[in-house]
Amino acid sequence: QGHGHAGQITSYAAAQLGAQYRTHAFSVLIVCEQAYILRWDREGVTVSSAIYYNKEPHLAEFFHRYAQASPAVRGVDTSVTLASVEEASLARLKLDLPASWRMLKVTVPAVNNSDPITLIFPVPQPVGRTPIGRCTRTCPAYDINNKNIVMFKDSWRVANPDILPEGETYKLLAKHKVSNVASCIACHDVPSLPQQAPQTHRLAHAPWACSHTMITPHVHYRLVLNIMGRESHEF
Repeated sequence: QGHGHAGQITSYAAAQLGAQYRTHAFSVLIVCEQAYILRWDREGVTVSSAIYYNKEPHLAEFFHRYAQASPAVRGVDTSVTLASVEEASLARLKLDLPASWRMLKVTVPAVNNSDPITLIFPVPQPVGRTPIGRCTRTCPAYDINNKNIVMFKDSWRVANPDILPEGETYKLLAKHKVSNVASCIACHDVPSLPQQAPQTHRLAHAPWACSHTMITPHVHYRLVLNIMGRESHEF
């Protein structure tokens, strides 16, 4: 029964993180007279000790502090904003999307030190997947500066010095004139507040932590390619 409950609350976190652009999320698990506060990020989940909410004020204090916190501290990815009505209408037209789709906006630094690239793209479609790991999302996006369609990729890359960020790999391929490879026109590690960064790996070896396995650190990363491919079933 415990495994079933764990799977259920994990699916809730996966749905929330999958349907929104978030850096992390909080949830509360109530078991009889005990409550547990959970903080989910792309490295795992940190669970508080049991709170006896009929006797202790900690759960009420959490909700009070959460209500006062900024969107970024709550877990909202504040680097993504809603597109304006005009931007959304133009992007839906260029991307051949229904008028009902909500459109988002993000800016990514260009690789050639030119002006940053501003993209308009559709809200993510929820899919069943784990809330941890790279959690890669790709979609066509409209580059409003250069007026063309590009591929936008949002992921959480492994923060290992032995693993090159994907944008650096594209730079090497371009430097050596490798043919038939798309060009990376923008990429970066997404800047964030310390509270928005994944915390699970940092806490993995705390004396109270249950995990005895290595937790891989991740960094929020974005990349833009100059062309948008087709799905394999469309060839």
